[in-house]
Amino acid sequence: MRDRAVSLPNRVIITSGCGGGVTFDDLTQHRQPLNSNVVLDPTQVVALMEKLRGAAALYRQARGVHTSALSDGHDLLLVAEDVGRHNTIDRIWGKAMKAGISTEGRILLTTGRISSEMLGKAAKMGAPIMVSRS
Repeated sequence: MRDRAVSLPNRVIITSGCGGGVTFDDLTQHRQPLNSNVVLDPTQVVALMEKLRGAAALYRQARGVHTSALSDGHDLLLVAEDVGRHNTIDRIWGKAMKAGISTEGRILLTTGRISSEMLGKAAKMGAPIMVSRS
C-alpha cells in the first residue's frame, strides 16, 4: 500500500445539532445555487411521505430512530434509518455511491428536523429538494 499525502481537517466547527454537534466541513463555504427543473406538487409530497412512513421498518420496531430516503419524485430509490437524523443523509449518500445511483436532481425525504448542515449535504449531493415531515 502506498502512502498518500492527505490534508486532515484542522478547524473544528461547533454546530447547532442536538447537544452541540461538531463538523470539520466549512459551513461558510459559498456554494453555487443548484440549477434544477425538479418540481413536486403537493400530492406528490404527500404520497412520497406516505411511502417513507411505510418504509420505516426499524422505526416501527424500536421507535426513536429517523428515516430518510432518496426519491426520483415517484418512488423511493434508497432508504436509511439511524438514531441520528444527520446520519440518515450520510447513509443515503453512501448507499447511492455503492449502488452507482446518482443523487443529482433527486429528492431527499426525512422524518427529522432539517438543519443547515443537512441542507449543505443535500446541496453537495445535488439534491435540489429536501422534504421533512417535521
